Amino acid sequence: MSVGLEHKPEVFESVNYFDKRRLTNAAKRWIFFALDVIDPERKSQLTWLRAGGEESACPCLQKYGRGFIPRGLPALLEMGGEPIPMRHLGDLQSVAWQGLPESEHATRHNFGYVPVYPGDGLRLLQKYSTNEGGKGIGELTALQGTEWDEAHNGGEGILDVIELAQFGDGMPPTLRELEDRIRHAKVNDSRIDYGKLRDEELHLCEMSRNWAKRKISIEHGLLKIGHVGEWQGGWSYSYSPVVEMLIEQLELKRQDQPIQEMATMVSQILANQPAQPAPVATLSAADMELFNRSMDERLAKAQEANLKRIAELEAQLADVPRETFTCDGCGRECASMAGKAAHERHCEAMKLEE
Repeated sequence: MSVGLEHKPEVFESVNYFDKRRLTNAAKRWIFFALDVIDPERKSQLTWLRAGGEESACPCLQKYGRGFIPRGLPALLEMGGEPIPMRHLGDLQSVAWQGLPESEHATRHNFGYVPVYPGDGLRLLQKYSTNEGGKGIGELTALQGTEWDEAHNGGEGILDVIELAQFGDGMPPTLRELEDRIRHAKVNDSRIDYGKLRDEELHLCEMSRNWAKRKISIEHGLLKIGHVGEWQGGWSYSYSPVVEMLIEQLELKRQDQPIQEMATMVSQILANQPAQPAPVATLSAADMELFNRSMDERLAKAQEANLKRIAELEAQLADVPRETFTCDGCGRECASMAGKAAHERHCEAMKLEE
C-alpha cells in the first residue's frame, strides 16, 4: 500500500466566520507532519485526503480541507470556528457567526461558530499528538505569523520557493527520502531562515519515525502471539491498514508472511545447488530383480563382517584381567568397591543376629 505520489493537496477558501476587524491580533501558525496515516478507505470518501497526511478535528485547519494536514508540507492554522448549537451559546451569541436559516423552523436548530484562535488550535493538536505517544505533529516557528498569501503566491511565495527546492520532482514515498530532500534542499531566500525551518522539520520527522516504530513493534508482537495461536488451533493476526502504510514509509521488513519467506529461502537454496544429472532410463523387471539380489548379497556380507568384528571384540575383552574386591568378613569376591561395602554391611548384620 504505497503513498500516492500523483495526488496533490487541494486548496480551499477559508470560511469567513467572523468580522475581519476582529482578527488583527490573531497570529497565524504553521504545523508539519511527515507521515501518511490516513486509511485508504477514508481517502476514497474525501478527495482532499488523497494526498496523504493526517486528519484531525482542529477547526483552524482549512486551507487543505477541514482538519487536514498534508504529508511533508507546512499547513496553516488560522482563525476557525467550533460549531455549537445557538441555544447553548448564551452570551457568546454576540461573538458567534450564525449564518442564515433556511426557514423559521430551522432557526432553533442553527449552530453558532465560536472563535478558535490559531494558538488554541495548536494546543489542541499538540494534546492530540501527545495522547498518541508523541506522533510528530508540531509547530514550525520559523513561519510563525506568515500569511497564506505570503507563503503561496503564484509560485513566488516563501513556501512556493521552498517546496519547489524540496519536492520539485514529486513527493518521495519514504520517510528517509523525505528527510534527504529537506536536508539537502538549496534555498536562498532572505524572507525566511531556512536553516531553522529545516531543523524543525527534521526534528518532527525523527519524532514521527520513533512513534511509527513503536506502533509497528506492537503489531509485530501481536503477530507472534497470533501465529502461536494459529498453530494451536486458535486465531491469527494481520497488519492494520495504517501499519502497512507505515512499514512501507519506514522501509521495514514485514513479519506476517513466514510461509512466503520460507518458500523464498528454499527456492534460493535450490538455485544454488549444482545441476542434477539427467534421470536414468526406466529399469525392466529382470534388471530390478538383479539389482535387489545384488543389494541383498551386499547386506549379508556387511552383517557377516559386523558379527565377526563383534566376536573379535568380545574375545579381546575376555583376555583382560578383571579386578575383584574381597569381603573382609567372609572372603567373598565382589565385582566393585560399592558391592564389597554393601556385602560387608550384610555380613556385620548377620553376625549381630547370631
